[in-house]
Formats: sequence, C-alpha cells, structure tokens
Amino acid sequence: MSVEFSGEITAIATAVLAVFAIVTAVFAILAFRKQSREVRDQASMLKVQSDQLKEQRTINQKQTEVLELQAGEFRASQQERKREAEERKRAQAEQVHIALQVVAKGRGGAPVIEATVVNAHERQQPIYNVKLYWFRGTEGCGTPNPELLGTVLNWARESFRREFPVGANPAECGAFLVFRDALGADWVKAADGAAVSADSEFLPDFVKTLIRRNGG
Repeated sequence: MSVEFSGEITAIATAVLAVFAIVTAVFAILAFRKQSREVRDQASMLKVQSDQLKEQRTINQKQTEVLELQAGEFRASQQERKREAEERKRAQAEQVHIALQVVAKGRGGAPVIEATVVNAHERQQPIYNVKLYWFRGTEGCGTPNPELLGTVLNWARESFRREFPVGANPAECGAFLVFRDALGADWVKAADGAAVSADSEFLPDFVKTLIRRNGG
C-alpha cells in the first residue's frame, strides 16, 4: 500500500468521524431543545395547576364563609323559633291568675283568706286538673289540701275561702294554683305572679314538697 493511498484512507476516516460528530451534535441539540420544551410545558402546567389550586382555595374560603353565615342564620332562626314556641307555650298559662285577699275574721279572730281564680281571656281555652294549694309559712294548711277544682272554663272567675288558725299571720298565709293547659303542660301560679313550669328547678322547695306530698 502506497503512502498516498494510506493518506486518502486517513482523510476519509477523518471526514466520516467529523460528519458523525456533527450528526451527533445535531441530535444532541434537538434532544436538548425537546427536553427544554418538555420542561417549559411541565412548568407551564404546574403554574396552571397552582393557579387552579389557588382559585379553588379562594372558592373554598368563600364557600366556608357562606356556610358559616348560613349556619349562624340557621342557629338564630332556630333560637327565634324556640323562643316563639316558648312564648306560645306560656301564652295560655300567663292568662291564668290567682288573687288573694283577707276578707274576714273567723272564730277567735282567725284570718279568713279568699283566693280568686280567673281564666282571664274570652278566647282562652279551659284549664284542667286545677288544684288550689293552701299554705301557712312553708307548710300546708287545712283540709282538703289541695282543693280539687277540676276544669275552669274560659272567662271564668271562681273564689274560694279558707280560715287559718287563730294567731296566724296573714302575711305568711296564702295559696298557689296548679293546673294543666290545653297542650298538656303543667304549671304553677302564685298570687299575681308569673306562671312557672311545674317541673322547674326555680320553684320554692316547700311548693315542690306540697305538690309531691299530695300527688302533684
């Protein structure tokens, strides 16, 4: 092999290697560009997702605020309806009254007290299982006790008298009323006082004792 032919082979090989290197570089550039586009696309997608999450958080916050407002309005509405129901429940009981008056002196100057029961409204429904409890101090007084009045009709006014022991202080003597309204609720009414539910913890102990002792 001549030196001239060997040189040609070397030149050709060098040229081929150069072309291969160029082709490799081109593919590398194309791959890099493709990878860059994919990275940019992913970054763009992540930004879109981030914006969507941010928007969703904003929507969720607004929905939470709306739900909290609605819950507050609902609680207020429930409380208002409960208050109105309590007022309706008390309406009949508040129209029932008992008034006490010392009207005479009995044997030996014993005080005689009159209790007047009024179912006070023309359109009022009757009250039922009406009982009049007489007391002196914190004890029941006289018989029968309670006096069983049964049903008191609307717009009715009934009076009852009881003679107390000689020497009794009229200021410590009196009566209270127990009755059931048209809805089936039991109430206690003191002289010229507000109606109190018969199972209320605010009833005086002696009232609870008298009611319990005499079967409610």
